[in-house]
Amino acid sequence: MILNGTRINIIKLINDLANLKGNYIKEFQSSACPNAFDPNLQKLSHLLKPGSFKIGSIDIKNPVVSAPLAGISDNTFRIFASAFGSALNCTEMISSFGVHYNNRATDRLSFITEYERPCALQIFGCEPEVMLEAAQRLEDKADIIDVNMGCPVPKVLKAKSGGFLLTDKKRIEKIISRIAPKIKKPLTIKIRLGWDAGSTNAPEIVEIAQSCGAAAVTIHGRTVKQGFGGEADYEIIKNIKKTASIPIIVSGDIDTPLKAKQVLEYTGCDAVMIGRAARGKPWVFFNIACSLNNATGFAPGDLKQTSFNCTGSKINYSSIDDAGKMGQLIDNNDILSMFNFEPSREFKKKFALLYLKFLSEFETEQGAAMQFRKYLAWIFKGVPNISRVKKEFFMVKDYDDVKNLMEKI
Repeated sequence: MILNGTRINIIKLINDLANLKGNYIKEFQSSACPNAFDPNLQKLSHLLKPGSFKIGSIDIKNPVVSAPLAGISDNTFRIFASAFGSALNCTEMISSFGVHYNNRATDRLSFITEYERPCALQIFGCEPEVMLEAAQRLEDKADIIDVNMGCPVPKVLKAKSGGFLLTDKKRIEKIISRIAPKIKKPLTIKIRLGWDAGSTNAPEIVEIAQSCGAAAVTIHGRTVKQGFGGEADYEIIKNIKKTASIPIIVSGDIDTPLKAKQVLEYTGCDAVMIGRAARGKPWVFFNIACSLNNATGFAPGDLKQTSFNCTGSKINYSSIDDAGKMGQLIDNNDILSMFNFEPSREFKKKFALLYLKFLSEFETEQGAAMQFRKYLAWIFKGVPNISRVKKEFFMVKDYDDVKNLMEKI
């Protein structure tokens, strides 16, 4: 399934990635928080507490996981996410009908390397029998089978899939109860708060999911009709977690270590799912995982849940006594701002070239370069004076073009 490369090439690139990660950690230590860690920080496992929680039999080693992102969450993205600390990855959505009809794209989308595990394989659709067939045919490739029940993209909704399923609780029950007992791997679902503000039925969906055999639920803090507009609301998710018997992962607008800590503390959820914030910046997984284990001596749940109030995604601390226990974590961003680290321009240039090399192992060189154009904008966003070369991001055609472009940045 590796289009251009060999296993030897991949192993070499994995070694290069390990060295790149080491360089990031050195910059992180020297620039962000030089006194925060001991020399063993070079080993990422030193940061992360093993056995944070389980999805079925799968050990999720820290509470920071990677979201499925259409057109982005490919092998390269997942390999980098794992290297920088994501405890669980997920494929892009795969059509259950595409599996049924042996669509050639399915093989590419469902290919998972050993360097990106544990990894969930996400399917979508609306017909229980077809979705069961897809889950059974794909499960040997994955660690977890995930069903998308929250996607707000119009063409998915038109097919009565994704977020449209939230309008049909009986169909959701049929899908989960049909798949869960028939596969060997854990089954999870990804949902939103509901179809719209007038039908926030996520609590009922979670009850159905856990009673039918789902092993975990991820909840995005918006309705389907919201798309990605407005702000994520965590209040309903917090109430769901209080009574849930399976792990709950919270998603939506989580883009900094401080926000991750706030949301975990407020909701009591088992993990945060990071999506758009990681585009071109996989180090966000490292920053957040690192901060959750080192910013304070408190683990999620140590604070009284009643000490927060939440409107949308704005979380306010209301108890002076409890705020003091956290070293003013919520009122003062200084404690966690040091973890919201951006590496140097030189690091980003090396990162960009290595990322493209990985892409080229799974695509043609020209295809990889075309795909990489959008990454250049994400990687170098905010770099001083980048506007003078930004138009060239969308003109690169191969590795040499990108390499020459790096000399101008």
